[in-house]
This record gives sequence, structure tokens and C-alpha cells, in this order.
Amino acid sequence: MGNITILGKSIPITVLVMLSMAVAVVALPLIMSNIVEVHVSSVTELTIQANPTSVTFGEVVHFTGDLIKDGVGIADKTITIHENTQDFDVGVVATDVNGHFTYNWTADRVGDLAFQASYQP
Repeated sequence: MGNITILGKSIPITVLVMLSMAVAVVALPLIMSNIVEVHVSSVTELTIQANPTSVTFGEVVHFTGDLIKDGVGIADKTITIHENTQDFDVGVVATDVNGHFTYNWTADRVGDLAFQASYQP
């Protein structure tokens, strides 16, 4: 390729092409998108078991369970044990340092009952 004279100086044309390419790259505008917010929550699990699962009126059912968040027990939280079929609260208990709870209920009703534990964060 040849040369070009600018302000009295001879510059090779290949240098001018490279300079113009560099200027074009630097001059590109930066386009930004909108901002999107994402909520990332942790996993909280509440379990309950009953032992025994069949009793007669007046016998005791032992409820046990765990409140766990991200694999670690949550201490000092209030758990309500509720019966869903006849719609009554059995009792309220607090979790221990490991997120475990126990509650003893003396069967004061007859029928097939369905129990559930709840926790309000």
C-alpha cells in the first residue's frame, strides 16, 4: 500500500486503517437493559409425627417434629398443633435449641382425626 501526507508528514495507509478501526470500537455506545430484582428465599421445613397412630379415648398421643431452615434447626419458635377434621387446636409448643418439638395430647375426642403443625415466621 502507499502513503498519505497529512500536515506535511507521510503516513502509511495501513496505519490509518488501523487507527480508524480503533476509533470505531471505542466510539460504540454502551446499551444497558432495565434492572430486574430477584427474591431468593431459603427453604424452611416443618414436620410432625404422631406415636401411636391409633389410641382409645383417654390415651396419650405423643407428637414430635422439627422446624428446619436451610438444614439447621430453628430454636424458640412457636408451633401450633391443629386437628383438621373436627377443626380444633390441640396445643401450642416451642421448639428447642435444635428446632425439635414434642407435645403430648390426651385423646378427648373419638373419630378419625388428622393433625397438622403450623408455624408463623
